Amino acid sequence: AVTATRTATAATGIRREAAAMAMRREPAVEGEVGGAAAAAAARRAEEDALSEATATSLAERLLQCEPVRWGGATAAELAARLGLVGAARRVLQHYEAVLAEQTRMYLRSAYGGAKSEASLRALTNSLMDSMEALDGHSAALQRWAACEEEAAATKTGFGAAKAAGGGMGGGKAGAGKKAKRKKR
Repeated sequence: AVTATRTATAATGIRREAAAMAMRREPAVEGEVGGAAAAAAARRAEEDALSEATATSLAERLLQCEPVRWGGATAAELAARLGLVGAARRVLQHYEAVLAEQTRMYLRSAYGGAKSEASLRALTNSLMDSMEALDGHSAALQRWAACEEEAAATKTGFGAAKAAGGGMGGGKAGAGKKAKRKKR
């Protein structure tokens, strides 16, 4: 409970600092417009800090549960050894993608107002497309966990998987449905 509170408090402080950086509107990269560059830099800093805090919290919990197994390592050492920052970043990418898709689904349903049979059919088809996209996000996370796709999490930003192709989770909708699991 203490670790979770510390992590939440750190994340709140990080968000405040990132907002302050964005408000200053200072160019982060030469030649870029100040506000957009500062906002992008603040977002990256926030994402990095949140991934680090999540990884550290997980490492602390692992050390509490199995201190003998980890041989006296510190939380930072364990996080580095297990690649927890990259794992936290990828899970947060997945979270962001799923939440964005669910938000779109809600907004379409709440404000789309099917007034005719045709509009109801279009809304239903749109929601089914979103369900396929959610399946694609889950499949992409499963492929990443099984080391079957290149980790888009190594790129900058939680939304980096979207740039790799497919949905924000890095995969195409329904892409993982017929994939066979690798034998180990």
